[in-house]
Amino acid sequence: MLGTTCVRVLARGALLLVFSLACASVTTSQAVRDSTGYTPKTDFRAGLQTFPVRRAVALEQGPVSTSSGTLSGAELWYGDDDGSAVMLRYQSGTLRGAPTALSSGKVAYLDSRVMLGNHAFALVGGYTMRTMRYEGTDRRFHLPRAGLRAGYRFAGSGVTLRAAGSYVRTTAKAKADSVEADGLDGETAVLYIPPRLPLYVELGYRRELFNLRREGEVFRREEMGGVLLSVGLQYGLSTR
Repeated sequence: MLGTTCVRVLARGALLLVFSLACASVTTSQAVRDSTGYTPKTDFRAGLQTFPVRRAVALEQGPVSTSSGTLSGAELWYGDDDGSAVMLRYQSGTLRGAPTALSSGKVAYLDSRVMLGNHAFALVGGYTMRTMRYEGTDRRFHLPRAGLRAGYRFAGSGVTLRAAGSYVRTTAKAKADSVEADGLDGETAVLYIPPRLPLYVELGYRRELFNLRREGEVFRREEMGGVLLSVGLQYGLSTR
């Protein structure tokens, strides 16, 4: 309980800090316009991530099992000046609940995405490999992705707001037990990049729904969400 409380307090404190920096930066940019006319041509980022989550899993007509823990990993991002981008992300961790909880065990993601469009709106396609504990073993699901991304960049401030949502689904039944999977996930984020520094910090919230099906019928439902914090190095956005 103490550990969970500390994580929540730190997450709220970090969220408050980023929003304070964002507001201050936006205010400054409105008062003093960028005299260089600089338009970034490249958006390259490499950073580490931490994702404290709470997970709930339920079988059909069964009790809800809950667990919590922290996923950690890394992210690479490359975008052009128009707003199209590619992203590669890996996260993993072990969630803990009651000894027999369905929601306990290892969770890992390998997530790749291509975003085509501009800073305000983009189509998202990609592929996610999701590994989780299922019936005593680590089960891997291969999930193509399709979705949308929206955003707004405050010119000259170093602040970008983003929101995205996607649908994922396996393309074939598992040979061993005919299990299929599908789900929805959504993510919001505030990205801040200080002037003339090769650093960035991004804070947001991610939530996902994940279902397992057999013969078209859902027999296991899962929900997971939490605050996502990213910190790392960047190139192309800080010269202003």
